[in-house]
Amino acid sequence: MQKCVAVYIVLVFCPTVGFRAAEVTFTDTVPDCVSPSPAWIEGAGGKIIMSYRSAKRGEKLCLAESSDAGRSWRVFNRISYESGYGYMTRLADGKLVMVVSSGWGKGLRDLGWIASTDEGRTWSKQRPIPIDVPHLYPYGPITEMSDGRWAYCPYFEEVTQSGEHIRSAALLVWSKDQGKTWSKPIEFPHPVDGNKGLTEAAVIQTDPDRYFAAIRADEMVGAWDGFYWSESSDGLKWTAPKPFGDIGRMPLFYRIGDKWVLTYRQYVPAEGAQYGVLRLSSDGNKWSKPHRLGKGVDAGPFLTRVGNKLIALNRLYPNRNKITRREVDLNKLD
Repeated sequence: MQKCVAVYIVLVFCPTVGFRAAEVTFTDTVPDCVSPSPAWIEGAGGKIIMSYRSAKRGEKLCLAESSDAGRSWRVFNRISYESGYGYMTRLADGKLVMVVSSGWGKGLRDLGWIASTDEGRTWSKQRPIPIDVPHLYPYGPITEMSDGRWAYCPYFEEVTQSGEHIRSAALLVWSKDQGKTWSKPIEFPHPVDGNKGLTEAAVIQTDPDRYFAAIRADEMVGAWDGFYWSESSDGLKWTAPKPFGDIGRMPLFYRIGDKWVLTYRQYVPAEGAQYGVLRLSSDGNKWSKPHRLGKGVDAGPFLTRVGNKLIALNRLYPNRNKITRREVDLNKLD
């Protein structure tokens, strides 16, 4: 959805063998879905593509598609990779790129990306995203900037030998050659309030010399106690993160028409409730109030377009295999 310049990738494809698409069809309940998936993206020809991790299939990633704007689904592929999420990016030239990993917290040995030129039917061999830090956790999609660079934001956890949590840190790595090589990881500074728990981050380029990041903070394991923003003029040096005025997790950015859209899961302690929300911005500087798109959800909403409709898809909590679907009119939101 983001306006980008075209990039080109040389791919070696490995077709999936021994999987029949007709084996699995479903509507609003994803069979044997394992948290923290699924994730959604726009497909070609008015379709939507979903990736999800299936316990029934050995916790491998399955791909499903919908031809009716997200009402019903048909599994069409199973990827021979494990992954925590399975987030996909559509590049400016139409290719799909997905971040994959074979486990959690194992560092550079298992983090990488694969690509597809046929809407997820076949995928390239895995290329590494080499980040040599302990207890590394993947998060989110690769983001293609307007200048053609790729950005990716994992995070790591620092613990003692006894397993005691010390801090978490959000990272950013850049690729100038479409994922062939990557920069050394850039660590976002500590927030102005001293929080030591930065984790999930998402980055956009709003102008040639302005970058904006939304970052989840997790000061204590199992508790979401902050949501921050940071800015940069070059994508390398970032300001100390400041509170975004909310408690959130799983931030994602979209470019829809002339608007920037930020989605995430909002937590409201006074209600003990979790909402899927979005905020709008015309310039990436000032953001609207949170617009709620569902209560009792496990993640921020994923936005996909089907014709002139904008569909928000999410999953419930604790029933993470249940899909929620809403149609959104951004013009009716302030």
